[in-house]
Amino acid sequence: MDGLFSMLPMQAFRQRFLKKTADAPRILSKIDYYRLQTILTHQQELAYQKRLKRMVKLRQLLLRARVCPCKEVPGDLVTMNSVLRVQSERGSEFTITLVYPRDADRKERKYSVLSGLGLELIGKRVGERFLESMQIIDILYQPESTGKFYI
Repeated sequence: MDGLFSMLPMQAFRQRFLKKTADAPRILSKIDYYRLQTILTHQQELAYQKRLKRMVKLRQLLLRARVCPCKEVPGDLVTMNSVLRVQSERGSEFTITLVYPRDADRKERKYSVLSGLGLELIGKRVGERFLESMQIIDILYQPESTGKFYI
Protein backbone atom coordinates (compact mmCIF):
# COMPACT_ATOMS: atom_id res chain seq x y z
CA MET A 1 0.00 0.00 0.00
CA ASP A 2 2.82 2.43 0.83
CA GLY A 3 4.36 1.79 -2.59
CA LEU A 4 1.21 3.02 -4.34
CA PHE A 5 1.16 6.28 -2.40
CA SER A 6 4.87 6.91 -2.89
CA MET A 7 4.49 6.46 -6.66
CA LEU A 8 1.67 8.98 -6.99
CA PRO A 9 2.63 12.62 -6.72
CA MET A 10 0.62 14.22 -3.91
CA GLN A 11 -1.20 16.56 -6.31
CA ALA A 12 -2.41 13.66 -8.46
CA PHE A 13 -3.45 11.77 -5.33
CA ARG A 14 -5.53 14.71 -4.10
CA GLN A 15 -7.22 15.19 -7.47
CA ARG A 16 -8.10 11.53 -7.76
CA PHE A 17 -9.14 10.59 -4.24
CA LEU A 18 -10.08 13.73 -2.34
CA LYS A 19 -12.99 16.02 -3.03
CA LYS A 20 -12.04 18.96 -5.16
CA THR A 21 -11.96 22.31 -3.43
CA ALA A 22 -11.22 25.29 -5.60
CA ASP A 23 -10.57 27.63 -2.70
CA ALA A 24 -7.36 27.96 -0.78
CA PRO A 25 -7.61 27.24 2.95
CA ARG A 26 -9.50 30.03 4.67
CA ILE A 27 -8.29 32.01 7.63
CA LEU A 28 -10.48 31.87 10.72
CA SER A 29 -10.07 33.73 13.98
CA LYS A 30 -9.28 31.46 16.90
CA ILE A 31 -12.58 32.22 18.66
CA ASP A 32 -14.63 31.65 15.49
CA TYR A 33 -12.81 28.36 14.89
CA TYR A 34 -13.59 27.04 18.38
CA ARG A 35 -17.19 28.24 18.33
CA LEU A 36 -17.77 26.61 14.96
CA GLN A 37 -16.20 23.41 16.33
CA THR A 38 -18.76 23.58 19.14
CA ILE A 39 -21.57 23.69 16.58
CA LEU A 40 -20.17 20.48 15.09
CA THR A 41 -20.15 18.77 18.48
CA HIS A 42 -23.87 19.50 18.79
CA GLN A 43 -24.75 18.21 15.33
CA GLN A 44 -26.77 15.33 16.81
CA GLU A 45 -29.33 17.80 18.13
CA LEU A 46 -32.58 17.95 16.17
CA ALA A 47 -32.03 21.58 15.12
CA TYR A 48 -28.84 20.58 13.29
CA GLN A 49 -30.07 17.29 11.81
CA LYS A 50 -31.82 19.17 9.00
CA ARG A 51 -28.53 20.81 8.06
CA LEU A 52 -26.47 17.65 7.74
CA LYS A 53 -24.97 18.48 4.32
CA ARG A 54 -23.96 21.92 5.54
CA MET A 55 -22.46 20.43 8.69
CA VAL A 56 -20.27 18.25 6.46
CA LYS A 57 -19.19 21.36 4.53
CA LEU A 58 -18.46 23.16 7.79
CA ARG A 59 -16.34 20.22 8.97
CA GLN A 60 -14.36 20.27 5.70
CA LEU A 61 -13.88 24.03 5.98
CA LEU A 62 -12.60 23.70 9.57
CA LEU A 63 -10.26 20.85 8.68
CA ARG A 64 -8.58 22.99 6.02
CA ALA A 65 -8.68 26.33 7.85
CA ARG A 66 -5.71 28.32 9.06
CA VAL A 67 -6.38 29.60 12.57
CA CYS A 68 -5.26 33.12 13.41
CA PRO A 69 -5.06 34.71 16.88
CA CYS A 70 -7.91 37.18 17.32
CA LYS A 71 -5.59 40.16 17.74
CA GLU A 72 -3.87 39.38 14.42
CA VAL A 73 -6.98 39.01 12.23
CA PRO A 74 -6.61 41.07 9.03
CA GLY A 75 -9.14 43.89 8.71
CA ASP A 76 -10.32 42.67 5.30
CA LEU A 77 -11.30 39.18 6.52
CA VAL A 78 -14.92 38.08 6.96
CA THR A 79 -15.36 36.83 10.53
CA MET A 80 -18.44 36.01 12.57
CA ASN A 81 -20.68 39.03 13.23
CA SER A 82 -19.04 40.97 10.40
CA VAL A 83 -21.19 43.38 8.43
CA LEU A 84 -20.24 43.44 4.78
CA ARG A 85 -21.21 45.05 1.55
CA VAL A 86 -21.50 42.71 -1.40
CA GLN A 87 -22.17 43.26 -5.09
CA SER A 88 -23.68 41.05 -7.76
CA GLU A 89 -22.37 40.80 -11.32
CA ARG A 90 -25.26 43.04 -12.37
CA GLY A 91 -24.07 45.78 -10.04
CA SER A 92 -26.66 45.47 -7.26
CA GLU A 93 -25.16 46.13 -3.85
CA PHE A 94 -26.48 45.16 -0.45
CA THR A 95 -25.34 44.81 3.13
CA ILE A 96 -25.42 41.52 5.05
CA THR A 97 -24.31 40.31 8.48
CA LEU A 98 -22.78 36.88 9.10
CA VAL A 99 -24.13 35.44 12.35
CA TYR A 100 -24.42 32.23 14.37
CA PRO A 101 -27.55 30.14 13.67
CA ARG A 102 -29.50 31.39 16.70
CA ASP A 103 -29.17 35.04 15.52
CA ALA A 104 -30.18 34.50 11.88
CA ASP A 105 -32.95 36.74 10.53
CA ARG A 106 -33.34 37.05 6.76
CA LYS A 107 -35.57 40.12 7.04
CA GLU A 108 -32.65 41.95 8.67
CA ARG A 109 -30.19 40.30 6.24
CA LYS A 110 -28.49 38.39 9.06
CA TYR A 111 -27.37 35.11 7.54
CA SER A 112 -26.37 32.04 9.52
CA VAL A 113 -22.89 30.65 9.04
CA LEU A 114 -24.67 27.33 8.36
CA SER A 115 -26.58 28.76 5.40
CA GLY A 116 -25.18 28.27 1.93
CA LEU A 117 -24.30 31.97 1.83
CA GLY A 118 -22.70 31.87 5.28
CA LEU A 119 -20.48 28.90 4.43
CA GLU A 120 -19.36 30.71 1.30
CA LEU A 121 -18.48 33.91 3.17
CA ILE A 122 -16.70 32.86 6.36
CA GLY A 123 -12.94 33.32 5.99
CA LYS A 124 -13.14 35.15 2.65
CA ARG A 125 -11.53 38.54 2.07
CA VAL A 126 -12.55 41.83 0.50
CA GLY A 127 -12.35 41.53 -3.28
CA GLU A 128 -12.97 37.79 -3.34
CA ARG A 129 -15.84 36.29 -5.28
CA PHE A 130 -18.38 33.86 -3.86
CA LEU A 131 -21.37 31.99 -5.27
CA GLU A 132 -19.78 32.62 -8.68
CA SER A 133 -21.66 35.87 -9.29
CA MET A 134 -21.08 37.84 -6.10
CA GLN A 135 -18.12 39.79 -4.74
CA ILE A 136 -17.25 41.18 -1.33
CA ILE A 137 -16.83 44.93 -1.79
CA ASP A 138 -16.16 46.12 1.75
CA ILE A 139 -16.33 45.14 5.39
CA LEU A 140 -18.30 47.80 7.21
CA TYR A 141 -17.81 46.24 10.65
CA GLN A 142 -15.57 43.48 11.92
CA PRO A 143 -15.57 42.78 15.68
CA GLU A 144 -11.84 41.98 15.79
CA SER A 145 -10.95 45.36 14.25
CA THR A 146 -12.66 47.13 17.13
CA GLY A 147 -11.13 44.93 19.84
CA LYS A 148 -14.32 42.93 20.43
CA PHE A 149 -12.90 39.43 20.33
CA TYR A 150 -15.62 37.52 22.16
CA ILE A 151 -18.97 38.62 20.73
